[in-house]
Amino acid sequence: MKIAILLSTYNGSRYLQDFLNSLKQQTFQQFTLFIRDDGSTDETFEIIKKYNAENQHVEIVSASGNVGVIRSFSLLMEHALECSSFEYFMFADQDDVWLPQKIETTLFNMRKMENCNNMQPILVHSDLVVVDEKLKQISPSFWKYQNLNPEYHQINRLLVQNVITGCTMMVNRSLAKLGVPFPSEAIMHDWWLGLVASCFGEISYLNESTILYRQHEINNIGAKKFSLFFALKRMFSPVIFTKNYRQAQCIVDCYDALLNEPELANQLAVLKAFQSMKSAHYFNRIKTMIRFKFFKQGILRNIGFLIHQLRL
Repeated sequence: MKIAILLSTYNGSRYLQDFLNSLKQQTFQQFTLFIRDDGSTDETFEIIKKYNAENQHVEIVSASGNVGVIRSFSLLMEHALECSSFEYFMFADQDDVWLPQKIETTLFNMRKMENCNNMQPILVHSDLVVVDEKLKQISPSFWKYQNLNPEYHQINRLLVQNVITGCTMMVNRSLAKLGVPFPSEAIMHDWWLGLVASCFGEISYLNESTILYRQHEINNIGAKKFSLFFALKRMFSPVIFTKNYRQAQCIVDCYDALLNEPELANQLAVLKAFQSMKSAHYFNRIKTMIRFKFFKQGILRNIGFLIHQLRL
């Protein structure tokens, strides 16, 4: 049993060594680290080459310039899938630190889920400790910090809000094969895989933190504490919800044959209802939202959702 850890780097020399050191401390060591550098201009690739020379379980995937994080992770997963020995795939960010039992604990949960669900596509994820750039704790729980509940991972909820953090994910081979390549319509690779798993398989979560999630000035996304000010700022931001509709339409287009199987009639109905909101009158959109429970988490987020619908 081997695990492929997928790491896409970009100008990460400041923190990359901390992540690599945390891999050496893992209680489970049967993994290969696949690294693809996305066109770094700092010393990142020098650190990668040094680590590669000192460790046997590393493979540097040839890069073709800067393609962005979603495409880079897609290329990594497609490359790792070509080797039949890998059963499970994990995603890593260059500036985090993995806690020693991350792989072992996640794998245990994955195997338990597979035994209960006949080896169908499965995604397992976990909570995170939010830390500052010096690894000083900001919050012991990313979920509480963001006011998120990982139980809400059904397709109707995931269409409007992602609750899965990619750097905590493990997916099995069934989901990996089904999920790639990640399309350009995917908002993020973790969101895309979450939607695919919700449609065709199962999602499980560990109610514990498995990584130190470092926050600093150049975070690609980062963790912002949920508060009234945060909610109001997002509520009236220029963010338009059309990205969610494009992502949902892509699920329908990519998996048309599968979704037309009788046992997936409910998932298809939810996806079509969500798509119908894009061109419907505002009040019809609200009716559909309530009927299919297309809700975000918390009253303030849902008020923001309603406001964004007015802009379509």
